[in-house]
Amino acid sequence: MATAPPTPIGGEETAAVHEGWNLPTDVFVEILLLLPAIIRWRLRLVCRHWRDRTPATDNPPVPLAFVVNYSDLTHKKLWASAHAIDDLAEGRCREAWRSKLVPEARRYSKWERRYVPHDDGSDPAMVGTCNGLVCLCDDAKPGGAIAVVNPATGERLVVPPLPGSAQWVRCWDTGMRGGWHEAYSFAYHPSAAQYKVVHVPCYFDRSGGFSELQVFTLGHPSWRNVPAAGPVPGGATTCRLEAGIVSLVHGVTHWITKDTDRVVSFDVKEERIASTTALPVRSDHGYTWRLTEVRGRLGFVSSPVNYWRAVKLPQIIDVWVLGAAGSQGWSHRYSVEMWVPKRQQELAWPHFEHGGYVLTTTTKTWNSNGDKQHVYAHRMRLVAGRKQRDEGVRSVRITERGQQLVNGITCSSIRGVFAYAKTEEPLSAYKA
Repeated sequence: MATAPPTPIGGEETAAVHEGWNLPTDVFVEILLLLPAIIRWRLRLVCRHWRDRTPATDNPPVPLAFVVNYSDLTHKKLWASAHAIDDLAEGRCREAWRSKLVPEARRYSKWERRYVPHDDGSDPAMVGTCNGLVCLCDDAKPGGAIAVVNPATGERLVVPPLPGSAQWVRCWDTGMRGGWHEAYSFAYHPSAAQYKVVHVPCYFDRSGGFSELQVFTLGHPSWRNVPAAGPVPGGATTCRLEAGIVSLVHGVTHWITKDTDRVVSFDVKEERIASTTALPVRSDHGYTWRLTEVRGRLGFVSSPVNYWRAVKLPQIIDVWVLGAAGSQGWSHRYSVEMWVPKRQQELAWPHFEHGGYVLTTTTKTWNSNGDKQHVYAHRMRLVAGRKQRDEGVRSVRITERGQQLVNGITCSSIRGVFAYAKTEEPLSAYKA
């Protein structure tokens, strides 16, 4: 049914929101700006008038480096910060968010009969980003304390702790090396318009096995247990935490099983395991695996263990993409040559590529000499004069040279580089 063109009200231009209901255009646009960018793009399909009034100049996602800063004198954690890299070519970045002083970890001393300062090596960590919202995890709390913040508005939404997590003890034998945040993912499903935090409790068993997931939906009061049953060989699922848990823009969370070498796909909207996919290569001694995001698709990275210490250079890092170029399976898309004989660098996780650039971080963390980590940008280019090993595979060479981006304080540590797009979406709408 055709909609009548908007008519002026009091001489002001209006936008036809619904038949018989007109709003001033500036009010209509302000309402749209409160919605996530992905929803605004869908609203542009309603009609031509909505397309003309819906902001189409949303800032594209930019890399967001999460940094933990320390005192160069006492080595105590001071604060965590997130730096948005607005220009990869020129290296322009800004501090988009900063936490308050990181609370000092404390433990109960039986000898002193009181709580005393205790550094357990846990750092605040970033779980992921969705539509400009950032999910954080305090690894100093048992089970990890989850909070969602909007750096643009300064709002913060605290997620209730997982039931029984106060008694949890981290088990180092299950593959958890970095902290509790490794078992979480932050996802958004566009059709359901819901943000969800997914917890994979695979660290209670040395085999990495579990029968249930925990899911929290922003705006709901509590966590829910979701059966982990599905098309998984053997009827149970496991998780290899060191390979990462990746959530993509279409609302699917992925992880690698620990024994069957398959990728599990968990549908966030339906809250069920939708499918499993065999990995493109079999397990090989001396190589490590990692899931990543490549231009909105699931990526799989195979790289040599401790490749920066190897004598033979370059070391080759292979990247496969699931569903690329119209294929239903894996496609070998990138071959990265690492030339790092002096300054040690490794790929920045969890995204492989940012706007035509591959980002790396220095592997050397801070120490008593006041060292700090950096982020470097390398433009993706074909290696001149080198024949591609496989048709369609793009070779990328990474040397010492690269645009230095994030430059922390005297003692700082990079804890991941994510994708971030500023939003004015209020978190108050998700308070239960």
